[in-house]
Amino acid sequence: FHPDREQAFIEGANMEQEILDACRRGSPGDVESLLRQWWSHSEGVESVSPSERFKQVHPFLLESSSSFLKPDCLDLQLSNFLRVDSGLEFIDREWSAEPAVDADLVRLRALWYLARTLITSGAPLPWHKEATVESLAGMWVGLWREDTEGVDFDSFYRAEAALQAEVSGGTPEILKTALEIQGQISRKNVLAGQILGHSAVATDDLVAALHAAMDEARHYQRSLENQLTEAKSYT
Repeated sequence: FHPDREQAFIEGANMEQEILDACRRGSPGDVESLLRQWWSHSEGVESVSPSERFKQVHPFLLESSSSFLKPDCLDLQLSNFLRVDSGLEFIDREWSAEPAVDADLVRLRALWYLARTLITSGAPLPWHKEATVESLAGMWVGLWREDTEGVDFDSFYRAEAALQAEVSGGTPEILKTALEIQGQISRKNVLAGQILGHSAVATDDLVAALHAAMDEARHYQRSLENQLTEAKSYT
């Protein structure tokens, strides 16, 4: 984690907000167009072509990785991209994983979190109400890949659980279970009690996973409160 206190302020809506607006308009075509712009930007500007295989690997850089992005492209979430006169600007590049990151994994991570935001936000969805976080993310991967059956959610869950354990604490196995459960959430079964009926996870594991997710949310809340306190001190 490398916070940059000297980053220039950029005014404007981020791409996640633009996609939410497209959903409110009931326009999946606009959502796809925005996602293509985001993908093209990360592919054309941030790609890395190493002259030799990396000697160091980590959960977001696998032995089998074949496409790479710079270390500070770990957090490619759509909320970190703002539209400027010259195109798109990638902000808040505070998370870094040396020596590089797997391009497919970090893009899948961004799409997965976007899908979760859309499903849990309550915004109108121009897709079937039974679409899950995984199915939406997989559908968007299909904009660039024909084989969506091979989307490696398991590697993403393992990598994200390892990251969350490093950042917030907790057990990677329980965090991975929590992520897998969230991946099956749809607008139809967004309540935890309904998730249980559609999940093969044992009750004890589900409870532990939900506790882990709640701990993560509380940690995030404390982080926001600390940022707010700091901002007030500057004011």
